[in-house]
Amino acid sequence: MRQLAAVVNYAYGRKDTLFPAAFTAKTPEQVSRTPGYRADLKTLAAMFRYCVSPVSAGDALTVKRMRSDRDQLLRFLRISVATWARPDAAHDVSTSRLRDQWNSNARALNLNQKGRAQTKKHRPIVPIGNRMAAILDANGQGFYVSVASVRKAFFAMQVELKLPPDRESGMKLIRRSMAHLARQRLGERDWIEGQIMLGHKKVTTSDTYAPFDTGYLARALEVTDAIIEEIEKLCPGAFTFLGVQAPAPPPLE
Repeated sequence: MRQLAAVVNYAYGRKDTLFPAAFTAKTPEQVSRTPGYRADLKTLAAMFRYCVSPVSAGDALTVKRMRSDRDQLLRFLRISVATWARPDAAHDVSTSRLRDQWNSNARALNLNQKGRAQTKKHRPIVPIGNRMAAILDANGQGFYVSVASVRKAFFAMQVELKLPPDRESGMKLIRRSMAHLARQRLGERDWIEGQIMLGHKKVTTSDTYAPFDTGYLARALEVTDAIIEEIEKLCPGAFTFLGVQAPAPPPLE
């Protein structure tokens, strides 16, 4: 409907029609409902377990192959938890110097690569904790998630873990779940940091250099790191880098 209204108004502007559009399209918020499901810590850990310690009746070689096949999904889960990013921004994360995203010294990741204009879905600069920083430092020069999409892998995980269907647990689930868990821990007073992490509140011009200060979004980083540590405790290897084989984690209750 928005496209139709735009076409009618464009034609009116060219004087190809006598009247502009006499209707307006409803906003997405008016016609759609944000999924209500949020994953708790145990469910997030189960997602990592699906990648790190796949269940298989086969031999060790089969398990190794399954782990390799799920490596890109594991990367997507890691960067999504660490940054709260939208799926498209998570796929765009690169450690290439040309894209000017990862500042290892400042432990800051610019989700909006160099040369890309910001859109309404603002991509912020976010602080990165030690575990994820070590992983990014070990990534070399290139995209962290090196495939165009992990949608199929995510759907297979969704089915195996019996996550809610009907888009309730799509790829934005990680972002929504991190926001939900973090807001409970940050409290309303510090939730402004959560809004900046999500890109819902933009850093002002006067705060241009703030993301490179050690105190930038300190509470949001503290909460994010605490969640990462709890996931790692439930699923050893979730945030292990350089291919180090982690011991098999205990079963989730």
